[in-house]
Amino acid sequence: MLKKLFVIVLSVIALESVYAQSSNPIVRRLSNQEIAECNTPAAITYNYINAFLQKDFVKMLSYVDIDPNEVQEIGEYLQSSGETYEALFSRDENFVALSSWRPALDEGFEVVIANMEDIWLAKTDYGWTVDPDQVVKDGMVYIPGVEKPYVGIHEIIVYVTCSPSSEVNVRTFNDISRYEGSQVKVFLGQKDDKWVVKELYFINLVEENVEEYVEEVIEEPVAKYDWESAKSQYPNPTVRRLSEQEISECKTPAAVAYNFVNAILQKDFVKMKTYMDPVVAITFTDDNVKKEYGEYGINTLEEFFSVGKVGMLTWIPALSNGYEVSIAYVQDLWSYWKNGSWYSCSDEDVVEGMIFLPGEEKPRACKNEKKIYVTCSPSSEVNYVGFQDITRYGDTNVKIALEKINGAWKVIGFY
Repeated sequence: MLKKLFVIVLSVIALESVYAQSSNPIVRRLSNQEIAECNTPAAITYNYINAFLQKDFVKMLSYVDIDPNEVQEIGEYLQSSGETYEALFSRDENFVALSSWRPALDEGFEVVIANMEDIWLAKTDYGWTVDPDQVVKDGMVYIPGVEKPYVGIHEIIVYVTCSPSSEVNVRTFNDISRYEGSQVKVFLGQKDDKWVVKELYFINLVEENVEEYVEEVIEEPVAKYDWESAKSQYPNPTVRRLSEQEISECKTPAAVAYNFVNAILQKDFVKMKTYMDPVVAITFTDDNVKKEYGEYGINTLEEFFSVGKVGMLTWIPALSNGYEVSIAYVQDLWSYWKNGSWYSCSDEDVVEGMIFLPGEEKPRACKNEKKIYVTCSPSSEVNYVGFQDITRYGDTNVKIALEKINGAWKVIGFY
């Protein structure tokens, strides 16, 4: 779950390309026995999708790569906040789109496991990778030109469709009808010798002509830029110190980001979580850090915030030597959802939270986020020096992403 903050969103491509990369078996209906035993990736995925569509969210979470303690914390949060599981999942566009299948299940359609793919990832010094010419043997991945094999991790992609019952056991993966031209990709991995759901992506497989396909390729998903490479793209406002009133009221994105960073610097991780989206906050535990980063010697939240690009705790010595935490810049971000990815758009193109795209009759809803640049800078420069020119301790800054959740700005990620 913690890795979701840093996951690279998978690109969605045209239907023809998807078909070209996949096998084309007859789409078979799972047996009642396989579904009931729920041991295979296909059965786990089938039960996972159906639990969501039936709004049995507790059962749905039982198939997910999530610790029981986290499930309990989510339940406690919902109980204390008065929020529901349905409202919780409505924040995720993939699940919002998946909800559109519910009416079809009463109109002769059913959920089917349409196809599956095996994936072996090689654990290299540069992260997980897949080489098209790799060979897997005894859990090790051999890549041509590399002397030693890499440790491999086995994952499975399951393709799920909502298709007419009359076509199941008859048509192939490429040819079977899909409700509103959509399908779902579910990624599964192994945990304690059991298959568990890791990620889900809802994909609109709309057949596009060449012109539309070119436009899709050209569009750039929302990206994260290094400060130096993006410096020339930003204005250079004077970095202002927040007022004590703004900080104490903690209603603005700037104040939330400021208090969030200061809670980390005080090593008050309980307080830190109060400024975060509760669903994200639940994943920030020492146990999760150890599980995800223990192999790198990072076992606690304190250690997590002491290294790398999120190493804010390295600022502590400077804070007693004439430096302070400052909100250097607040960036307004608008993006729209299309074919499984968010795409950035200019605020000039957004009208009342909607954007009209060329060739589309209906407008698309847009999401507004804030990106807050936080620095540790000399107090003598705050209120005098511009964003691009202010001194940064260790030549670093932290970017905090915020979104409005239930009317309040909450941290949804940082880097």
